[in-house]
Amino acid sequence: MIIKKVNIFGFGKWVDTSFDTADDFHIFYGLNEAGKTTLRAFIRGVLFGFGKKTDTDKYKPRFGSSFGGELLVSQNGVDYLIRRVGGLRSRSGSVIVTSEGKEYDESKLHELLGAADLSLYENIFEFDENALNEVFRLKKDDFTDQILHIGMTGSQDWLNLSNSLASDAGTIFKPSGTKPLLNLAMKEHRDLEKKVSEAGQENNIFNELQQQNKELSQNKEQIHQQIEKKNNTIKKLQQLNDNWHNYDEYLTLLNSISNRRNLDVDLYDDFMKQKKDFETAKEDLKIAREEVDKITESTITNNPRYAFYLDNKEEFDDLESKLSEVTSVCEKNEKISDQIAELTKDQNDLLVKNAFKMETEEMSKEDYLHGLELKRNYDELEDVRASIQGRTTIDSPKSTKAAARNRSKKNWAPTIICLLIGLVVGAVGMMMGSIGHIVSIAGVIIGVLAAIISYVVSSPVNTREPDESAVVDDKTRIEDELKHVNLRMQDLVRELTNLKDKYRYEYPIDTFLGFQLDLKKLHENAEKKKKLEEDQDKYWEQVNDYFSEFDFAKNWIQIQLKDQVATLNLISSFFEDMANISTVNAQNEEKKKFYVTKINKLNFEMDDANKEMARLLRDNGLQSEMELEVYHHDLLNRERQREQLKIYESNLSSLLPELKKFDNYEQLKWSLDQNSKDVKELTEQEREIGKEILSNQSQLQGVINTEKYDQLRQDLANLESRIESLTKSWITNYLGSNWIKAALDDATQERFPQIIDHASEYFNVLTDNRYRGINFEGDTINVERLDSQTFEIAELSQGTAEQLYVALRFAFAISFLDKIQLPLIIDDAFINFDVVRRAKVIELIQKLAVSTQLLFFTTDLGIRNQFVSSNHLTELIV
Repeated sequence: MIIKKVNIFGFGKWVDTSFDTADDFHIFYGLNEAGKTTLRAFIRGVLFGFGKKTDTDKYKPRFGSSFGGELLVSQNGVDYLIRRVGGLRSRSGSVIVTSEGKEYDESKLHELLGAADLSLYENIFEFDENALNEVFRLKKDDFTDQILHIGMTGSQDWLNLSNSLASDAGTIFKPSGTKPLLNLAMKEHRDLEKKVSEAGQENNIFNELQQQNKELSQNKEQIHQQIEKKNNTIKKLQQLNDNWHNYDEYLTLLNSISNRRNLDVDLYDDFMKQKKDFETAKEDLKIAREEVDKITESTITNNPRYAFYLDNKEEFDDLESKLSEVTSVCEKNEKISDQIAELTKDQNDLLVKNAFKMETEEMSKEDYLHGLELKRNYDELEDVRASIQGRTTIDSPKSTKAAARNRSKKNWAPTIICLLIGLVVGAVGMMMGSIGHIVSIAGVIIGVLAAIISYVVSSPVNTREPDESAVVDDKTRIEDELKHVNLRMQDLVRELTNLKDKYRYEYPIDTFLGFQLDLKKLHENAEKKKKLEEDQDKYWEQVNDYFSEFDFAKNWIQIQLKDQVATLNLISSFFEDMANISTVNAQNEEKKKFYVTKINKLNFEMDDANKEMARLLRDNGLQSEMELEVYHHDLLNRERQREQLKIYESNLSSLLPELKKFDNYEQLKWSLDQNSKDVKELTEQEREIGKEILSNQSQLQGVINTEKYDQLRQDLANLESRIESLTKSWITNYLGSNWIKAALDDATQERFPQIIDHASEYFNVLTDNRYRGINFEGDTINVERLDSQTFEIAELSQGTAEQLYVALRFAFAISFLDKIQLPLIIDDAFINFDVVRRAKVIELIQKLAVSTQLLFFTTDLGIRNQFVSSNHLTELIV
């Protein structure tokens, strides 16, 4: 049975409270007064009743809540809800069991509980600190009764019948009783015999015969006692005779053991341990030497190239330290080659694009800007001249007049603004370096173009000439303007021609002004290329100088000055190969050092083991291992003999004192024969006396023939018959009671070994493997320690005894899972355990939780902290 949930309607401090306990191992943690004991009492009450009225009053719920609650349990895969509620008048409460929509009465609860009642539950499945102290009072009978109660259906009825028979036997006869029927009848028999005797004394002959018979009877009794004594002696002697062979074997074994040399029992184990250490070290030594051989084989020592490297290691280390720097230089050289190739391509592209040559002179910055200014002014004047010429082409005087009257006047304001902006951009660009020159030229060009466009698209302002004379004056003015413009253009051409002649250009003006930027770039690239080639030559020389340092190793590294990259790769590969070889050799050297150290250590261990084996043999007077082997086999044989000796001692325990009285078997046989002969003679004497007594009794019958005497004799016979009947009844009841108990005891033996095995296993876990077994000797419980010493419970420490009790409790619960399936409930039973013992019992609880549910109530903060992050913990608040 697993308790999955606890629902309390009202019970003590708990009102309308639920607890989930679906896991196999659940801990309820809380300080004192947190309600742990109340919760335990509730679970016990729902299963077995709420108990006495005083208990009911104690847990009377507050606030008028219903008294009771329910447990949701699971058994054999089926869920059951056990509800027990009741008022103060109903101490047990009314029980309803529901499952899968069906409702049952209290008989279903009895079915679920099996053979368990409240007493068994409290003795086996629930315990606390106080229960642990009961271990010192445990007897085998306690176990037997509990096993019978749990393990056999109806065993309680058989126990009751046994007790009843024993009680009936007691009403018939008690050895020291006076009132039982048989005791009374025997007293009456003695009184009646006395009356019979008195009745016969009335006759003198009778008295004489009676006296004779009395004397004869006394003599016969003495002889009979002698015979009985002799028979007892013969019986003992016969028993001694029957066991003489075992006794003889016992003496032989005892003599054999006592005559052997006693050495330390641990000597052989100690010697074999040292021998094992020696053999282990020897095997390890073999493996270590094999590893050294492997390392020696894999170490590179006969490589001429590596040998040359080692001979010149200082020079090579110095060259290797420079390798990264030289490699960097070579990489720079490669980059320079790429840059030179790119500059050469740009030069060729510029020469193909333009008409100039490499030797064409570049204009100075001032001349270039001045030339651009002259060309711009010339282009502007050319536009002005075209405009003036356009105004002079008039077809007729009418049109001229009309034109005069309607002549448009251009708006120059946008044009001037565009020119000013272009000049400003040009001036700013001049102050920005080489890039600014390009910006300046572009700004001026854009400004001129914008001015021209604004001039062309600007709207004319119409004016009217008032008269013809004004038209004539205007024509003259236009001709003057055109003349002035032509003169200015001629000046500009002259200045541009001078500029062209200055640089001996054979190109048109527009051409040499247009290619100045490309020409400048061509010259700049030429300068860059020249500097790069100088750097390349320097780097090339630096690398070749580095290569020349390898002249001493030219037979091992092929230096190729034409292909520096390939040569550096060869050098790098050389150093990598040498480094790899050095690494392998260094690793092998470290391994070799390790194994050499190990070999030395193993040699010492072998030497120590040899010395210790020699010491053990020497100190015990042995000459060789063979002699030790012989002694060991003898010791093992002696142990077997000791075991056999114990068996003989056990079987002969009561006979040994008597057997030791005889020096040999012949003495025993003579004594047995002599006593048998004495018995035979005494028996013959007893027979003769019996005949004489019978003769006297015949005479007594003839002498006494009274009615009173006969009546007394008849009463005596009837009484003897009644005594016989009572005796049979007593024997029947007495033996019946003993037979029932014996049969029940036999039935428990099937369970007993299983319980002891479980308890021994658990006790071993709890004591950290210090104890290996639990045994019963008579009515006493003993435990066996790992060193084979046994202890009674009273000899154990408090902690160890409590561990034994826990193991036995757990063993009972686990062994009877087929009969009773109830959770184990533990209430701070381990509060006196130390940390180690507490850890072990928690370990065992978790192990047992696989088989049955355990509910653990504790105030131990350490246990709480151990499970605080799991779902096994419920904290109860005060």
